[in-house]
Amino acid sequence: MSLKNNATINQILLGASVFFLPLWQILSIISWALLIMNWIRNENYRNVFQRLNQLPYLWFLIGFYCLHIIGLIWTTDLKDGLEDLQMKIVILILPIIFCTLEPKSFSLKNISRVIWASCFVASVICLVNAFNQYAITKNVEVFYYTFYSFLLHPTYFSMYMNLAVLLVIYELINEYKVASTKLKGLLFFLLIYFILNIILISARTSMAATFLSMPILALLEAGKKSKLKKALVITGISLLILLSGFYEITRNYDRFPQVSDAIAEFKQNEGKVMPDTYYNSTTIRLTLWQYGFNIYKRNWLIGVGTGDIKEESKAEFKRNKFNYGKEHCVSPHNQYLHTSIVLGLPGLILLMAVFLIPLIQSFKEKNYLIVVFIFIVMINALTETILRASGVLFFSFFVTYFYVYYRNKESDSSIQQHQKLK
Repeated sequence: MSLKNNATINQILLGASVFFLPLWQILSIISWALLIMNWIRNENYRNVFQRLNQLPYLWFLIGFYCLHIIGLIWTTDLKDGLEDLQMKIVILILPIIFCTLEPKSFSLKNISRVIWASCFVASVICLVNAFNQYAITKNVEVFYYTFYSFLLHPTYFSMYMNLAVLLVIYELINEYKVASTKLKGLLFFLLIYFILNIILISARTSMAATFLSMPILALLEAGKKSKLKKALVITGISLLILLSGFYEITRNYDRFPQVSDAIAEFKQNEGKVMPDTYYNSTTIRLTLWQYGFNIYKRNWLIGVGTGDIKEESKAEFKRNKFNYGKEHCVSPHNQYLHTSIVLGLPGLILLMAVFLIPLIQSFKEKNYLIVVFIFIVMINALTETILRASGVLFFSFFVTYFYVYYRNKESDSSIQQHQKLK
């Protein structure tokens, strides 16, 4: 098979995998499986180690997964440990596959358009479902949070929308002069539409991440190319839409006062046995963090093992008569705490390396899209265990994709510069 045909196949499979991520993730996994088969058929594995050494950050992703394998040594629940490894297998596989694909398979412009199309289709499905539910129930709450975001957990759906918004801003700033009038109109429409969807999804941490990441990306990209005026206009429009929509929607469905009320209630009732009616999405997290930190303090060096977090959590809940948690919760809803409990201090250090190395390196190289991507992941990791289920697919794919894309771009620039010097 020619290199051109092989790159085309990889592009199609990559595009399909991205498109289905916010919709039906099993189809994304099938696309990656086909990509692996094509990878094996073309013997791309022959230069894996050479490419990994040229892309050293990918070793940290692979090492993070391997540490979970090592964590099986001292786990007692081997079944749960193996299930966790199965769930996280993309952290191992995607870096190995992506590092050897042809650069032509990695068009950022094409991937951006697939993400926009995917998020648009997913949101339309959610809107149609919400209108159908409203026709039956006459309850306006069907347009918000879990009622609206029925395809994915609201946090993860909001993260996809946040990324779509950032890619729109990135293209508006960098391609505005060469973009057609129709494309500019489409980009501004998508900017407004995706921001409004983030408000409807109403995932508080993700909304805060969107609010912060939009001006950060716009201003960083503007500073790189002396386009401050344009960045300020785009940022102003984005924030105006976000704040206006937020104000209007919170008149009907405001989840933010729950946070301050929950913190006050938690302090007042700390240590008490509370009825199930006391717990909401905020009070449950505060309680889970408290008991999760207790588990970490007893196992800070090497953790409880890859498969034992459920049993250790249930035992801690039982000791504290936390019946609601024992019946409904198995995760501390914080990625940093989750990894610390499972793998101890080494796990936390490696997790921070996985987040901070590409962030710092990309900031130095002015690849700000990776910077804000890592930023939104790290913010959302404060209130969700994101390296599980839908979240691990989101992070593993895009951190690997962005890193390899920009490394290939830097390599091409170096080659062109070297040729000019000759």
